[in-house]
Amino acid sequence: MIFQLQQHPADLLQRLVAMAMSLLLASCINQGAPEQSQFLEIGDLMLQENWYEDAFARLYKRPVYIEEIERIASHPWVVVKRPYSDRLIRIELDRYTSDDEVLCAPFDPYDPGDYWYQECGHVSMSVFTGFVSQDDWLVLGELRGVEAEAVVEFAYTQVAGYPCKGFYYWLDRNSNTFIRWFIEMTDWDVTLGPSSFGQEHWQKCVG
Repeated sequence: MIFQLQQHPADLLQRLVAMAMSLLLASCINQGAPEQSQFLEIGDLMLQENWYEDAFARLYKRPVYIEEIERIASHPWVVVKRPYSDRLIRIELDRYTSDDEVLCAPFDPYDPGDYWYQECGHVSMSVFTGFVSQDDWLVLGELRGVEAEAVVEFAYTQVAGYPCKGFYYWLDRNSNTFIRWFIEMTDWDVTLGPSSFGQEHWQKCVG
């Protein structure tokens, strides 16, 4: 995360207080997370009937790997698969960004060509292998089949237009803001939880 000091002191203090309140509420990263035993490994899902035909969306989060806050702050991402495809795509907001507009123009998981990774501002899209360390990551929710189709279509066609794709601030618009925006725009009935500080700023990113 990038800590932005070039802000008005009052704004910075307000955000520090907001983060402190979030940390007090978030005693651990899995607070409010659903029971993990209900979610199958991706490899097992691939063996199921109609997997190829079904659309699929799953939301993950993991600890932020900063020693002081790794069990109270988290980073989320979404995995999606369109119908009649084997390709899983991971979408998230990354702290790094590219100034190369060429990367933004063909931001299209339908036909990534030889590329396994694409980015548009801070929004990144990569081919997902299906491997996740169960010690670190939590599944927060998933959709499959007809229920997933609208969410998947939004991911494939709209995330490159995220209005705040040019911003990444530790105490403001960050990866949690992006995923909360994604959830709200798709009406997905899923919750990030109190460890996802920054999600409360999602309305700043409604174009």
